[in-house]
Amino acid sequence: MLNRRLKAISDLIKPCDTLFDVGSDHGFLPLYLLLNKKINKAIIGEINYGPLDQAKKNFMKYPELNCEFVLSDGLRSYDNSIDSVVIAGMGFETIQHIIIQDIEKFKKIPQILIQSN
Repeated sequence: MLNRRLKAISDLIKPCDTLFDVGSDHGFLPLYLLLNKKINKAIIGEINYGPLDQAKKNFMKYPELNCEFVLSDGLRSYDNSIDSVVIAGMGFETIQHIIIQDIEKFKKIPQILIQSN
């Protein structure tokens, strides 16, 4: 289900309650983490409708999973509690923008995993 890069990221994530996957694309990472009970809830964030819709389709087979889909530029449109954030597969400048625009939110998140291209 996961490619080598996403599997490596999943191995680094410590078990937590709520994980926000920024730019989740297809939602494979949060889906894998939920199915393997590494997280209790996933927030799938996307800046565009297309990838968000693709993630929703991938989750349709698993209605029992606790997942929320958010159209958002980074964490901008989400104000609820988050224990972990993943920002993966983006360029450095994009990641930098996401973090700087919501630096106060990021300061409160115990686990942040970043993988830039």
